[in-house]
Amino acid sequence: MGVWFGAASSSLSGRLPPAEPGRGDVGRLPARKRHSTPHRESSTIRRPCKKSCCSGILDAEVQMNQIRIGDLGDCDGIVSLLAHYSLPVADLVPEPPVGLRFFIAEDTPEQRLMGCIGLQQFDQLGLVRSFAVSPDCRNQGVGIRLLDELYRHAQLVRIRHLYLLTTTATAYFSGLGYQIISRDVVPSAIQHSAEFSSLCPASAVVMTRSLRASQ
Repeated sequence: MGVWFGAASSSLSGRLPPAEPGRGDVGRLPARKRHSTPHRESSTIRRPCKKSCCSGILDAEVQMNQIRIGDLGDCDGIVSLLAHYSLPVADLVPEPPVGLRFFIAEDTPEQRLMGCIGLQQFDQLGLVRSFAVSPDCRNQGVGIRLLDELYRHAQLVRIRHLYLLTTTATAYFSGLGYQIISRDVVPSAIQHSAEFSSLCPASAVVMTRSLRASQ
């Protein structure tokens, strides 16, 4: 699928299984040297400190989390998170397809994957896919920050139109400026992607939005 999200789930990450695995079972990034990641984004997520002495105050030292471009070292964690929600991973292993870039939200101190989103580029077109947030990271703005980073990068690489497929999040994306379109008018480059042609069900809704040059 392009984007299978659970309806009424702020994490926008798909259908939950009957029981959630332990904290260490989902999205744990494999150990690696910090300098091995070629490009880290400066975006951060800040979570409210829950200590009674500073309720409602941001603990910048402990609670700052990074949004960055993913690399092959993140693949296992991404696949684990997507599989947790029964999202397709068939075209992600052993390596993602050409033109697909992931953005990940990472709990920096623990090197734990909080969420991910993929952008597959076809010249000036982009396919939004593989959007998931870890179960224990909901309601922290992770999904919105991932989308913002995706949009920022799309502008940098001159993507002008975004497409996605969803079975449950039509209302959510409508609120973000996406419009439902017929499959017949989808550009052929998007139609020939694995997401569109084989991984998504025929019942998935296709949505699109344009990106302004100054956005």
